[in-house]
Amino acid sequence: MKIQELIDKIEISFFPIRDINNNTIYGYEVILNNINATSYLNKNELFDYAYQNKNLYRLDFKIRKKFLMKFNSSNLNKDKMLFYELDNRILEMPDYKKGKTLELMKKLNLLSKNLCFNISEKHKFISMKNMLITLRNYRNQGYKISINNFGDRFSNIKLLYNCSCDYLFLDSFLTTDINFDRKKQILVQNIIDLCKTFGIAVIARGIKKMEIIKKLSNLEIPLIQNIYKDSIISN
Repeated sequence: MKIQELIDKIEISFFPIRDINNNTIYGYEVILNNINATSYLNKNELFDYAYQNKNLYRLDFKIRKKFLMKFNSSNLNKDKMLFYELDNRILEMPDYKKGKTLELMKKLNLLSKNLCFNISEKHKFISMKNMLITLRNYRNQGYKISINNFGDRFSNIKLLYNCSCDYLFLDSFLTTDINFDRKKQILVQNIIDLCKTFGIAVIARGIKKMEIIKKLSNLEIPLIQNIYKDSIISN
């Protein structure tokens, strides 16, 4: 199946990120759906396949174009943050071009400061030097940077030290049962204190219980993805 045929069948949804201090929507995480129906592959397998065939950048940019156009045509507040997971392997693609997303956003009258790229250690950067150059380029274009799934790998601290991010998504491992797990409470409190020092906003994802929301509020984490209350927005 050709890339454009895959893109046409992939469905884009937006998962709200809520500020529990004032019960408002802070932003949305971009979610890709229906991938299995398009290629019999899950998301990771699809991106791996595209990477192996040197088509990852082409695939990724078409997905960016699709979710930006859908967001722009929706009735969602365009001043809210959009969070999109970045596959850093696109930098290895021979057709990678800097600035195409910014060009598209300008055409759609969307501001680059409202788009945040989520980076993780799912795939290693070729080198720390390349990572810093790439993140500097994104920042120079006005984008925000977040660390995805912080706490799921032992070396996350090194990524935090090097990337100068704006946001940090706590992995669900750290928030599950945190309302009665004292060790997790201590770990998360120290992460919050560190992020405050660095000027990083912390986001807790995958929250399913009101008791956990209350505990996160006590720990001064205002931004959450609330499965307990919010549904993913498809239309």
